[in-house]
Amino acid sequence: MKNITYILFFLLLQPLATKKLLCEEIYVAVASNFRPAIERIVEEFGEEGVNIISGSSGKLYAQIVNGAPYDIFISADQLRPNILVENNLGIKDSQFTIAIGRLAIFTINKFSYNDLYDLLGDKEIKFMAVANPATAPYGKASYNFLNNLDFYDEWEGRIAHGENINHAFTMVSTGNAKVGIVSLSKILEKDITNFFLVPDDLHNPIFQDVVLLRNSKDKKLANSLMDYLRSEKAKNIIEKFGYTTK
Repeated sequence: MKNITYILFFLLLQPLATKKLLCEEIYVAVASNFRPAIERIVEEFGEEGVNIISGSSGKLYAQIVNGAPYDIFISADQLRPNILVENNLGIKDSQFTIAIGRLAIFTINKFSYNDLYDLLGDKEIKFMAVANPATAPYGKASYNFLNNLDFYDEWEGRIAHGENINHAFTMVSTGNAKVGIVSLSKILEKDITNFFLVPDDLHNPIFQDVVLLRNSKDKKLANSLMDYLRSEKAKNIIEKFGYTTK
């Protein structure tokens, strides 16, 4: 009788174990600036098995090219998703602009600057933190902004590169740089009040594209999430994090 009880117990467990083994799972590679937004979206999406990996767009792109098993890529630009599609690593019909980013220049401490021009003209500031333009699109847009205002020459030698937006923000919050240029989404996430919003016409648009990767191991769950990313619910969340949407 005791042996029969054990057998019944294991038979009852078997469907649960099988279900766990067959659980759908995908990996979303996302530019660091967009991580808070995608975390909220995934929470509202409500399906289990969605894993988020964040970093600079350039590094995530390099990982994908070298075979990283990601299912979806959300970049901080359009260029890298475009190249993935051109090289047959991304699915063309899946690509779309999920968000349009905005720049902000900030300090942790209160300041008395009248506007961003006043701040940028302060020669007493030793270092400004900016995401690395070689790997982070927001860094590239930051340089574009400084050049458009003819301030780059004044700041040359005083710009400290962060690996990505998060790193650039940390450099300011820890006092290693007095000011930083980051995404508006980061400003809102950290409840920063000492900042100036950079007008959109002072830098090239920051179109952030998402693409389904061809080597996705679970297209059903990945496609389901891609559909949700296009929804009005997702757009409303994205806008609350400081982005605009198409």
